[in-house]
Amino acid sequence: MVFKVHQKCMPQRVFVCMMAFIGLTLMFMMRFSLSLTLTFIALPKKSKKAIEGSCIKPSTKNETSSDRVVIFEWDEGIQGQLLGGFFYGYVLTQLPAGVISDLFGPRRVVFWSGFLTSIATIIVGPVTNTLDWFGLFILRILTGLFQGAFYASLHAVVAIWVPKTERGRLGTFVFVGAHVGNFGSVTITGFILHGLGQQRWQWLFFLYGGCGFVWSLLFFFMTYDNYTLCPDGLLKDDEKSKMDEYYSTTQKKEKVSFFDMPWKGFATNLPTYALAVGLWGHCWGLFVMINNIPKFMASVLGFDVKSNGMYLGGAYLFMTIIAFASGAASDWIEKKKIISLTWNRVVFTTIASVLPSLGLLAVSYCECDGTCAFVCLIAGMGCMGTFYPSLKVNGIDLSTNYGGTVGSTSHWLGTTAGAVGPPLVATLAPDSTIPQYRVVMWLSFILMSATNIFYILFASANVQKFNYYQPKKTRA
Repeated sequence: MVFKVHQKCMPQRVFVCMMAFIGLTLMFMMRFSLSLTLTFIALPKKSKKAIEGSCIKPSTKNETSSDRVVIFEWDEGIQGQLLGGFFYGYVLTQLPAGVISDLFGPRRVVFWSGFLTSIATIIVGPVTNTLDWFGLFILRILTGLFQGAFYASLHAVVAIWVPKTERGRLGTFVFVGAHVGNFGSVTITGFILHGLGQQRWQWLFFLYGGCGFVWSLLFFFMTYDNYTLCPDGLLKDDEKSKMDEYYSTTQKKEKVSFFDMPWKGFATNLPTYALAVGLWGHCWGLFVMINNIPKFMASVLGFDVKSNGMYLGGAYLFMTIIAFASGAASDWIEKKKIISLTWNRVVFTTIASVLPSLGLLAVSYCECDGTCAFVCLIAGMGCMGTFYPSLKVNGIDLSTNYGGTVGSTSHWLGTTAGAVGPPLVATLAPDSTIPQYRVVMWLSFILMSATNIFYILFASANVQKFNYYQPKKTRA
């Protein structure tokens, strides 16, 4: 039985977006905190080449030096598999979860995926201490399975609850929870690990999993699949009128079965492929930053876990600020009709591709200058924030009726970069040296540039024909 909670302080659509934002923040903290944790609990044996290619001197006394206690001696290959394992599961559940959310509503999908992610996070410590890296690898795959469903269902939440005129701001607000979570996964994680010490590292995952557990229950009992299911009095008249108008202009579909969905329309639609390709390039750059920059800062530049978290947190904070600012700018541009909505999406997507790839490349040429690396990193990562009012909401532009399916399909194809990236980076940079990471950054620049060009050529923000598709048996 859903609690009839009346949010008098804000419209219900804003409350739903706020809850989704908090949930996504927690999910990303549980998702990516491992990348920084590995620099704290695991240290592979360093070869002579790795020592010569590092900025850390043998006499340096910090957490990355030779006097540090090593809990798990996992080489770069194992660490790459642990980071990539998440995406092996992640790519499997996005499409089915998006379809289920479109057909039956996203609320239960969000709840169960968040709830199970939290349970898997809580047991990270005991499972790893018992089964070593293999147990953690299995948990990472399971966490990916659960979070793939979570992320896909949020596209349906936004499609259902956010009108077109508010999509730049509220859509950005929901999905920027990913970067706020990234900020927390390095900044808060760094402080917590520094305070806990190496022997109590598993308490970090007890804390994050517990927060996710509580949030899952709150979301389930305080939100609804759509505005028509809200109890009387929850929506004010002006909000109800706004939602009525939104649903009428988008010609909301009647319920259809899985087999009645416009699969041919999806498969033959070029803007959908452009979205998927653009997302692939973005995901490559983002996951290189999230999974490998902490290791670069620790292994090559010699930052301890607390400093690593602070510097990376600053970059994610700047990215979040840019995301909110660009979301407001995107809506303002659309309201004033300065350029078409398609070019609106293309411009912000290009900023989020070109400048971050240049920032990553510049980091590898800073040599041992930590200040230079930090400035290049924060400038590049900050510009990635313009991704949210562009690529992130573009799937909903193409179809509000099938926003969950389009968004999850495109994101599913895009996040294959996360499955390929960590093992490939581990192969290209087995010794974590500056020249090896430079190769990784050049590869990232090429891939992000090529995918952005494809997006520029074939992207669209116009509603596609398959949005209005109706099965033959229901046509008038």
